[in-house]
Amino acid sequence: MNAIPVSFAADMDFWKERGVFDVLPVPMAVMSRQHDIVYANREFKQVFGAWEGRKCWQVYHNTDTPCENPACLHTFDEGRAESSKESGRSASGQSVSYTKYSIPLGMADGTVEYIIQVCIDRSAASIMRREYQSLFDLVPCNIVILNRQLCITDSNKMAEDIYGDLTGKQCYFALKGENDVCADCTASKVFSTKRIQHDHQIWMTPDGEMKHYQVTAVPIIDSGDEVSLVMEMAVDITELTALRELRELRTLMLSNIVSKAVRGLVVIDTKGEVPIVNPEARRILGLGSGGIFSPEDVYSKLPEYVVDVMRNAKGDFNLNEVTLFPERGEDAVLVHMGGQQLRQGNKMLGILLTFQDLREIRRLERGKLEAERMAAVGQTVSGLAHGVKNLVTALEGGMYMLSSGMNAGKAERIAQGMDMLKRNIERIGTFVKTFLSFARGREIKVKINNPAEVAREVVDLYRVRAAEQHVGLEIEADALAPAPIDYESMHESLTNLVGNAIDACMMSSEKDDKLVKMRVFEQGGIITYEVADNGCGMDYAVKQKVFTNFFTTKGQGGTGLGLLMTKKIVQEHGGYMEMESEFGQGTTFRICLPRERLPKVVESAEE
Repeated sequence: MNAIPVSFAADMDFWKERGVFDVLPVPMAVMSRQHDIVYANREFKQVFGAWEGRKCWQVYHNTDTPCENPACLHTFDEGRAESSKESGRSASGQSVSYTKYSIPLGMADGTVEYIIQVCIDRSAASIMRREYQSLFDLVPCNIVILNRQLCITDSNKMAEDIYGDLTGKQCYFALKGENDVCADCTASKVFSTKRIQHDHQIWMTPDGEMKHYQVTAVPIIDSGDEVSLVMEMAVDITELTALRELRELRTLMLSNIVSKAVRGLVVIDTKGEVPIVNPEARRILGLGSGGIFSPEDVYSKLPEYVVDVMRNAKGDFNLNEVTLFPERGEDAVLVHMGGQQLRQGNKMLGILLTFQDLREIRRLERGKLEAERMAAVGQTVSGLAHGVKNLVTALEGGMYMLSSGMNAGKAERIAQGMDMLKRNIERIGTFVKTFLSFARGREIKVKINNPAEVAREVVDLYRVRAAEQHVGLEIEADALAPAPIDYESMHESLTNLVGNAIDACMMSSEKDDKLVKMRVFEQGGIITYEVADNGCGMDYAVKQKVFTNFFTTKGQGGTGLGLLMTKKIVQEHGGYMEMESEFGQGTTFRICLPRERLPKVVESAEE
């Protein structure tokens, strides 16, 4: 190593004794013209390792190969300070980037024999800048920096991806498509108040799409405690705004639906409050048009057993017919009442009560049944002329035979005419009695009966006849709850169906396995009697006439009123009939009795 001049060495010793070089927070070294490190401070040794007796390239770059055209030559040759950006290896072998400042040390003869080199680490600053830039660009919102002229001086990547290059543009023009400053400018408020401001703004994308943003404007304070710049951070809430508007619309729609619902709706929450009572519920329960109601106000309008059902229900419930205000007599309110639990996940929110006023429905049902009955009677009366005409024609034939026999004195012809008159008079009697029975009917007497028991009795009644005709007769009856029906009338209806089914099997002579089967079951609240046979069946023409007046397939042995009588009885029970038939295969008749339409049990005064 070259010797350091005495004067320079004395100066170095002076500064070293006072620890001047070691307190410097950056690496510092003294290098000779021969590129020998003649002195280095503590920070230098920590970064680059041992330096004694080593060349600069061995220390800085950890290599034995000298640098090509090193920057320090200019300092030695020209005697002026130089700076250069270099990369090297630390004592631990890691790559380091630094800026090297070379400062000449003048000698007495003006020749630069030594230079001081100070290294400023650029690695940490570079990493920090990159990290801040990454944070600036990758933060999930739009960021713009504004100066006092509301000109955008910088923007992050997200903002540039949506709005393009914003640098140098006025914010109101680049972001909102406006030509003038906004009337209530958020950035201007920050410049004047030095405080963070929040705002809801609508920005316009270059393709004309409107976006909603929640904007937070933050002041950037300079060294003079003045706001030099404003940073605006805009979070896209377009979808959130749309959802909020949709929720408001849904709330409005639900409010309209609830208020205009044809059923009464009452909500009782778990806090013991009644937040919803729609107008129809107010009308049905008689709660009035205004005011706030409590659960007790609702319970007071309901029968005690209904309140017990509500309080003890572990789930949803339905009560088909509930009579409200029975003390009003005929003006009592008959409703269908339901209860549904309102839940959010496993959390119980309350209960929804629904009320359907059945009075108008029952009135319409009674009107429909009466109209059907009158229509059947009207059809019968309209067909009566045809039946009477046939009977009159038969009587006229008998009278002609009798008159011509008497005129001719022929006893045989007289006897033939008398026989014709006798047979047709008997037919008239049978016809009139049957017709009067159908037209007038009898008042059904409804009592609580077992629906299956009626069917079993009818089947037992026909077993002997079926066996004599070699027709199988079976019954399949489910266990049904009792129901209000007229036992005798239903017995008559089932007798007609079973009798017709046996007759249909007798008309199908080519079959050996003739069978009539009756089923009794309930499904969906509808009690059903089903009588099926595998007899002759009906073609299209017969099926169209089967329920018309005086139509029969039994010739002189039938009046054509059996099925009409059955249909009338079923209608009086609030039910309806169904028929399926295929020619040559068989026929199925069903009597369907919805429980909710069955007549009420009314005890007579005598009983």
